[in-house]
Amino acid sequence: MSNPRARELTAYRIAQGLPNVTSAQVSQQLNKDKTVVLLPARQETEIPCYFPDNFILCGPILRPCVPIAEEDLELASWLERRPTVLVNLGSHVTYTTDVLQELMEGFRMLLDKRPDIQILWKIKPSSGTTFEDTPLPDNLRTAVAEGQVRVESWLAVEPICILTSGHVKCMVHHGGSNSYHEAIRSVYTAVNS
Repeated sequence: MSNPRARELTAYRIAQGLPNVTSAQVSQQLNKDKTVVLLPARQETEIPCYFPDNFILCGPILRPCVPIAEEDLELASWLERRPTVLVNLGSHVTYTTDVLQELMEGFRMLLDKRPDIQILWKIKPSSGTTFEDTPLPDNLRTAVAEGQVRVESWLAVEPICILTSGHVKCMVHHGGSNSYHEAIRSVYTAVNS
């Protein structure tokens, strides 16, 4: 409701003498009309709730992708080296130096406990704060230099291609719909293959 466009439409409706429509009323109308609604979800991944019969839970709606080796052979080869943690906090996340240092400390702790894994970290450069300008813990600096931690400002392939490669054991993401559904899809694909 805080979306400027939604507020503009609400103001227009009120100015025209039309009743304001809430999201609950939209749901009620769709149920009443029996309009078929596709939801990119699965019953198993949702908070238990009621879905009317005309709401079809079809699972994640994602763009198709080809195997990663066909998209980026070099990245596919890197992924094959060892189990991977994909860290993709989205395109809108910006980092302060403190947040970068906390993340890197977490990576250091992970690598200390699990030296058999590697980390693929997609980090969008923030204005005034860059990965290169941030002091690295010594063992993380070594891990980056040796290729155990790979830092990318952008992923050349769709994250779903990386997730379905069979080499990603964990994904750290910001909880956005795309990341969430990509993770669910990759787990579903792995279990059913």
